[in-house]
Amino acid sequence: MLMEHEIFTGPPAKTGGPYSWASGWATGVAHEKAAQPYQDASVVGTYTMADGASWFFSAVADGAGSSTYAAEAAALATEQFMCAITCLIGDGHTQDLAIVMRAAATYARTYVLLWAEANDAQWKDVLTTLLAVVSDGTRVACLQVGDGLIVVRGLNGEGNRFVSHVFEPPHGEFANITEFLTEPEGDKLFQTHVFGGGITHAALVTDGIETLVLPIGSGTLVTPMFENIFEGLRQSHDIGDSQAVSKDVQATLDSDVFRSAHHDDMTLLAVQLRRD
Repeated sequence: MLMEHEIFTGPPAKTGGPYSWASGWATGVAHEKAAQPYQDASVVGTYTMADGASWFFSAVADGAGSSTYAAEAAALATEQFMCAITCLIGDGHTQDLAIVMRAAATYARTYVLLWAEANDAQWKDVLTTLLAVVSDGTRVACLQVGDGLIVVRGLNGEGNRFVSHVFEPPHGEFANITEFLTEPEGDKLFQTHVFGGGITHAALVTDGIETLVLPIGSGTLVTPMFENIFEGLRQSHDIGDSQAVSKDVQATLDSDVFRSAHHDDMTLLAVQLRRD
C-alpha cells in the first residue's frame, strides 16, 4: 500500500514539479492461498526547500516470502529511506546524488537490521529489496538492490522518445534467486545511476510485475503498459496523486491476465517528473 508524505519548508516551488503520480498493488495469488499478507511496500513524497526548489522522493520494496518479518522489513526500508533522503536533501546535500542515494539506503538497511535485533530476529528474518527514485525535476537519481524494475521515459540526444529499464535485475541460477538490502554485505550490492536531464517519467515495480514485462533472459522490456501509464499522467494535468490513472493501474493489476500469470505480490508506482 502506498504511503504519501508532503513536507513543505518554504515558499511555493520555483524549480522542479509540480509532480503527479499513480500507483496500484495486489496481493499475490500464492500469498492469498497461504494466508500470507501483502509483503511489498511503497512510499512517495515531495519536499520544497527554502529557496523554492521542489524535490520528488519515492521508494518501493519487496519483503522476501521466506522471511518471518517480510512485510515489516519492506515497510521499514521504504519509510526509513524516505526519512534519510529528506534529511540529507533538506540539509543541502544535493551535489552528488549517487552518494546521497547510497547514504539513505545504508541508513534504511541499518535501521531494519537494528529493528530485527531488537525483536530477537536475525538478518534472514528481515530480507527485503529496495528500489528508489529521487528527482529535482531535472536530475533523476535511481537506486536498486535486488529484483524488480525501475523504468524511465525520456528524450534521447536526437530528440526521440524512449522507454527503458535502468538496471538489469540481479538473478542467480534460478529466476526466484535475488539479492537483498539486509543480507550480509548488502550495502555492497547497491546499483545507482543519475540522469543529468531528459527524463520525464519513471516507474518502480516489484518482481511480481518484473517477470511479466521483462521475460527472463530476454533483456527486452515490454513497454506498452508503461507507455500507457506515462501518457495517462501526461494528459491528466493532476498534481499529486492522479486518482483516475491510479484507478486504471489498479484495474490492470487486478485483471485475470496479470493475476493468472504471476503468483507474487505486485506493486507499481509511476511518476511524471516534468512534462515533455
